[in-house]
Amino acid sequence: MTGLTPFSIEKSDNFQRSFKKLAKAYRSDFVECVAQILEDLIDDQYPINSRYEPLPGKSDKVSQMQSSPYRENLRSYK
Repeated sequence: MTGLTPFSIEKSDNFQRSFKKLAKAYRSDFVECVAQILEDLIDDQYPINSRYEPLPGKSDKVSQMQSSPYRENLRSYK
């Protein structure tokens, strides 16, 4: 928990360069791979690797988080 955002939704020059290199190197295989990943995410928006993980033991935040209205709002989206 570093406080950093896990990813950025803004396009960056580095991302676009990397994306173009991958698309150029792998051509149709790359497009098919991206399409398959998007289809999988549409089918299962919460893959098993992205589920909540418990905080380390003996943390005061665990009890606060369990009773948080924010957590209840998240449950309603699933």
